[in-house]
Amino acid sequence: MEEPEDVVHQESCPVNRKDEGAIYSPARLSDEVIRMETGLPDKAMFSRVVGLVQRLEGSIVYAAGWRVEGMTMESQVFMALMKVRQNCTHLHLTQLFSCSTATVANVVNTFIHLLHRLLFNTMMAAVPSRQKNRESMPASFLKDCYRLHRH
Repeated sequence: MEEPEDVVHQESCPVNRKDEGAIYSPARLSDEVIRMETGLPDKAMFSRVVGLVQRLEGSIVYAAGWRVEGMTMESQVFMALMKVRQNCTHLHLTQLFSCSTATVANVVNTFIHLLHRLLFNTMMAAVPSRQKNRESMPASFLKDCYRLHRH
């Protein structure tokens, strides 16, 4: 008897050929597409986020309890950001990244929590006060905000 797809315990992509079958690879996309799919301004910023995650690569504990071996860290981060930004269905992501729905669920659940911990809890631990923000804003920005508020 065959196991249902959501009970699969390891990635079905080839281990030694990461992202080979993926239709959507962030390495092949333009800045505009990266911005559209992730909300990040460009590939450079996306690469910085991936770099932060890669520092933790050996210590990442996946939500489903098994590591995703057939997909690059870059693609896993990209997939999670696409889910957050575009709210793509798991089925749509399986088609784009050539993997199972179990893998999509594992990656998305793992990386949403990881990115929150990295980007919000760590980097935003000390959020500047409103007064500090006001003092550091360029005057032109404040004038534009005032104009928008009046209309």
